[in-house]
Amino acid sequence: MLSRRAANLLIAAGVSALMIGAAGKELHRGPVLDPPRTGPTGALDDATLSILMNSAQALIGREALDGPYEGYYQYQALHRPGYLDIYKAFAAAVRRRAADFAELSLGDRLAVLDRVSALSRGRYDGPILQETLGVFMKSDAWVLLGYNGWPGSPRGIESYQTPPKAGSSA
Repeated sequence: MLSRRAANLLIAAGVSALMIGAAGKELHRGPVLDPPRTGPTGALDDATLSILMNSAQALIGREALDGPYEGYYQYQALHRPGYLDIYKAFAAAVRRRAADFAELSLGDRLAVLDRVSALSRGRYDGPILQETLGVFMKSDAWVLLGYNGWPGSPRGIESYQTPPKAGSSA
């Protein structure tokens, strides 16, 4: 008999595998290309970051994201050569397809991402689409399963600060 924790971990793995499989089926058009190992690094501008965040919402299928997506994208752009150029090129490609990308429904955003992926021959599949799903598996997937947070995130401090009720053994 599986414990509740083990069962939840198996469910999380299954949900993540299904999401990656579905997104990969919809968005993957060939071998994933590694981003260039050379290129400038630097902070993302607000417009590019907004496109990346709206893309993450579309890929995950939720408007509200709890995970560290913004920090992840900023870190990659600041510390991994080539990512800043890839992110900017991706944002420009999305803007060419839909200038009002943030205003579209999640389904319409996903259709735009599918078109951008197809036209770019998978250039963005690894550094953006698959890595976004990786961040989801390590963060929001846990929240969707009913946990208060994901491994490594602070949580539960409220229960320690609340005194026990009279007559209960804590």
